[in-house]
Amino acid sequence: MKDIFKNIFGTNNLKKVAKIIHEKLAASPVAIRLVFEGEDLRGEIHPISRICAAIDRATNDSFILPHSSLTCPIAKFVLRGEGKEEAAEKLFKEKLVSSEKAAKNLINSIPHFKGNIIGLQLSPVEKAKFKPDVLVFILNPRDAMRLAQTLAYNGRPIRAEFSSITAACGEIIAMPIKEKRPNLSLGCKGSRRFLKDSELLFSVPYTLISRLLEGE
Repeated sequence: MKDIFKNIFGTNNLKKVAKIIHEKLAASPVAIRLVFEGEDLRGEIHPISRICAAIDRATNDSFILPHSSLTCPIAKFVLRGEGKEEAAEKLFKEKLVSSEKAAKNLINSIPHFKGNIIGLQLSPVEKAKFKPDVLVFILNPRDAMRLAQTLAYNGRPIRAEFSSITAACGEIIAMPIKEKRPNLSLGCKGSRRFLKDSELLFSVPYTLISRLLEGE
């Protein structure tokens, strides 16, 4: 285990990390990395319209999701900080909030990135050839409990925050990366199309991966 900790953030140990996670939790998370302007992109590019659909596909495939292919205004806002008004309008039009004011308040509370992100790189963690920013688990409640227990093994509890409106983009990618803490989500209107009724989303920033490897 100590040998893994020495180079835990390198890509060479991802298969070992994946093996330990699978042995401890019987889970195989999706590795996700933010892709910025100017990077030399190598790999298949899949223009999928929703981040939640991309995460579902990435349980089996490795690929790059371009920001330009996204059709959800909320996801586009979360990744680049653009189109705040359109994102708030979507919430109100779909009656996910009580008023335009509530829509603006919710959008203002969503963690988001600004500027030069051009997409996401996704892969099953055991196949990833990049250093992830976050690992995303698709779990049933029992396995989510075991993951939470593992993360809290050294006395650091999980404080989840979610609205079930901005699941895959805000709650599962942006919040864990920006705030450097795990989070879970029950999904949202979009992501529930790809999740089984018995499944939820749980994400862990890769900077905290050692907490998964330390727990019993």
